[in-house]
Amino acid sequence: MSADIGYINARLKGMHSRFLKDKDWEELLNAYSLEDLFSRLKKTIYGEQVEESLQEKSGLEALDHALSLHWMQTVLKVQSFLKGPLTLALNAYFWRIDLANLKAILIALIKGVEMPEAPPVVGTLNRYHLEELARLKDLKQIKNMLVAWGHPFRELLSTLPEGTLEPKTLELFLEKGFFQMIRKKLKGPFSLKASIRNYWKMEVDLLNIRSALFLENLPDRSNPEKFFIPGGRFIGVTEFVRLSNKNFKETTWRRIARIEDMRILQSVKGIEDLERIIPRKRLENLRRRYRVDPLGAGVLMAFLEEKEFEITNIRLIGRSIYYQIPPTEVKAYLVI
Repeated sequence: MSADIGYINARLKGMHSRFLKDKDWEELLNAYSLEDLFSRLKKTIYGEQVEESLQEKSGLEALDHALSLHWMQTVLKVQSFLKGPLTLALNAYFWRIDLANLKAILIALIKGVEMPEAPPVVGTLNRYHLEELARLKDLKQIKNMLVAWGHPFRELLSTLPEGTLEPKTLELFLEKGFFQMIRKKLKGPFSLKASIRNYWKMEVDLLNIRSALFLENLPDRSNPEKFFIPGGRFIGVTEFVRLSNKNFKETTWRRIARIEDMRILQSVKGIEDLERIIPRKRLENLRRRYRVDPLGAGVLMAFLEEKEFEITNIRLIGRSIYYQIPPTEVKAYLVI
C-alpha cells in the first residue's frame, strides 16, 4: 500500500514541477490586453486549452472556459493513476471546493444579488449542478436538489438554524458543519485518514481565528463557542472565545502570534489583513506537504490546491486587464 502511495505521490511531484514560475507570472502581468494575455498563455501549459477555447469563444468567457478545460483535464490525468484509499482524499478535496461554490450561491441568495458565474474550478458539483442551484429561489429548494443528487451536503444544510441568517453567520455555520462532516468520515486510526486530518489542521486554526474576529463585530455574540471548529492544532475553544471578546483579544492574539507556525499573525492589524495572509499561509503550508508527507494524502491535496491557486490567479489577471486595473495593484492580490 505504501509503495502504491509513494508511486502516486512521485507522479504528482513530477506534475508539480510544471506549475507556472515567477518569470511566467511577470510575463502574464505585463499583458496589455486579453488578446495579448491569450498569446502569452499559449506559451505555457495552458496553451492547448486556450487554443481550443478561442475557436468558439472570446474575452473573459474564453479565458474562463480555457481554465475550466485545464482544471478538468488535470483532474482526469490525476484520476487516471489514482487508486485505493487516496480516492477518499480526492473526494474530501472536491467537497471543499463544493463548499466554497455553494457558499457563494447561498450568500448571493440571502443578499438578493445576482448569482455568481459558475467558476472554472469545480468539485463533485460541476458547472451544470452549480448553474441549476443558482436558479433556485430559497434554501429549502437547494437542500431538496442536493438530496435528489445524493450529495453529502444535504446533511450539512440540515444543521443550519431556522430563520434568515446574516451572510457572515451563514458562512461560519457552513464551515463548521463541513469540518464536522469531514471528521466523521475520517474517524479511525488509519494512517491516510490521519494524513488528511493533519493537512487541514492549519486551515482549521486560521478559520477559527477569522471566525472569532468576525464574531467580535456581530450584533449577537451570545454563545460564541457554537461557531468553534474542532480539529485545529493550536486554537482551542478557550482561545477562540477569548479572541472573539474585545476585552481579551489583544493578549490572546499576542500569545498565539508567538507560536512559531503562527508568527505571520504578528503583521495582522485587522480582518482585512487576515483575509490576505490566510491564502498565503495556506500556500506555504501546502508546499511543505510535498516534503513532509511522502506517503500520505498531503501531496495529492497540496497539488490540487496549488493548481486551484494558479487558476484563480490567472482569472484575476484576466479580469484586471478587462477592468483596466494596474498590474502593480493586482500583483498584491495574487497568491504565488
